Amino acid sequence: AAAAAGYDTAKAARGKVTIATERTTAAAAVDAVVQQLLLVHDEGGCVVDCMKFLTGDRLATKTTEGLMAIYHMPVGGLLTTWKVPGYSSSTCSASYSSRCCFSHTQDGQYICVGNQNATAFVYDTTTGCQLAKVEAIRVQGTVKACGVSEDCRHLVMAVGSGYIFRFEYRLTAAGEAQPTRA
Repeated sequence: AAAAAGYDTAKAARGKVTIATERTTAAAAVDAVVQQLLLVHDEGGCVVDCMKFLTGDRLATKTTEGLMAIYHMPVGGLLTTWKVPGYSSSTCSASYSSRCCFSHTQDGQYICVGNQNATAFVYDTTTGCQLAKVEAIRVQGTVKACGVSEDCRHLVMAVGSGYIFRFEYRLTAAGEAQPTRA
């Protein structure tokens, strides 16, 4: 009956094999990239606790030890890396309570990340250079979350058990940028 209906079982079987092979090849490519990323961060036994995609096929990651890295996703190559101040090697086995997330601008040019000493930083994702540093006043603890505005004039960070700080860069009379607590 199947032959009478024009159903070619051999062709259907070949189609299934082709689909399975394509899926296997794609899965292998994804596994290769993931393994490469994990191997880079495996040097001290620390784990990735935050990762986000950036524009331009880039991936930003941060370990529990404060190691930031930017990867080019199509090839899995490491573009730049830097260490966020305020982390020690003992934080490799850090718990959720000491976890610090990061954020970035929409264009992926700048990353805002905090540490365990109530301090937040802004970095250029192309060079890894630190562009700004702000500290909470009269509060100690981990920066749980932080963000920087698109124009990089405002930085907000959540510290400890729910204290939120907002910082604003203002130009002084001499035309220099100066951080102020708002």
